[in-house]
Amino acid sequence: MTVTEQRMDQPRILPVPLFERVGRVRELLDGLAPKPVPGRHQPQLPDRNLPCTVVRNPAMFEPWARMGASLRDGSLAPRDRELITLRVAALCGSVYEWQHHRRSAALAGASAQEIERVRIGPDADGWDPLTRARLRAVDELVDGHHITEPTWQVLRTQYTEEQMIELMILIGFYVMTAFLLNSTGVEVDAWLETGDA
Repeated sequence: MTVTEQRMDQPRILPVPLFERVGRVRELLDGLAPKPVPGRHQPQLPDRNLPCTVVRNPAMFEPWARMGASLRDGSLAPRDRELITLRVAALCGSVYEWQHHRRSAALAGASAQEIERVRIGPDADGWDPLTRARLRAVDELVDGHHITEPTWQVLRTQYTEEQMIELMILIGFYVMTAFLLNSTGVEVDAWLETGDA
């Protein structure tokens, strides 16, 4: 499968600017902040172009944000989830998704070499059999729209039925988000490109 980055000269749909983030839009965006933990400093959530673009359709924003939060807090190990998401980003050519999840994968314990190896895919040297199967599942779903029996059987040695369903929804969610990012031309957040956050 060919991996190409999708870039536009300028966004087709601009994020809602700060001065327009009032009322329901402000409420929806504020709902993305992690719940405060008593006695712990709550860092301010950096400004992000993706939710500030999706919120232009509040009816779609709510289920999209809920699904993303459910997957982030799901039962798959964070490192596995992030490598899977990176493979989606690589296959879909989503620069925004790649930049965000490269950072998240590193925070979840993936090495810089593993993160770059995701671009090569499941056939790259160095993957353990389960990680190889996870990445292959992404390729099979994106390319052929189903997980083949050999890949399924390897994944079932670790994942429950519930986790298999979560895995497929995770892949589908980030493919959908990549379609949105690529088609609207959402720009990578400046704080992420500079590494300030």
